[in-house]
Amino acid sequence: GSNMGLKLRSDEVGVMNNVTVRGCLFVGNLTGIKVGSDPVNGVATSTVHENVSITGNVFTHNGGELHGGTELGVAIVLEQVDQTAVTDNLFIDKVAQTNWYAISVKTSLPLGSIDISNNVLDRWPAGEPFINAAAAGRVALDNTRVEAGAAGANEHHR
Repeated sequence: GSNMGLKLRSDEVGVMNNVTVRGCLFVGNLTGIKVGSDPVNGVATSTVHENVSITGNVFTHNGGELHGGTELGVAIVLEQVDQTAVTDNLFIDKVAQTNWYAISVKTSLPLGSIDISNNVLDRWPAGEPFINAAAAGRVALDNTRVEAGAAGANEHHR
């Protein structure tokens, strides 16, 4: 089985368009959603996903250990995306302190526009920020509410 709740990937030249993930509940995944290409056989020179919407979902009890002791615990991974919106999601009750983020954006691969807004992060372990630092300057990050007791409280209120 997979350790991911949902994996969207494009392994061939061309673009996967108009993808919406709405109103889903992701419980107990090591990674909730991963959007990207095959790291071995995929295209690494351009974006491969356009017009992606991840909205109105709940990510809870993310995190855990793979065989061999490696821990994961990220809700959303974005790679090689353009015209992408991550909005109105709830990230709550992460179970593992793994130094992973609620959202991880891979900045070493081509990226287009990404809007991350109107999300809520609550009861996330201290020291684990909402988004990776390299991505914070590359995405539009607005109106995300970080509840008291969550990592990075009072951050990302633009």
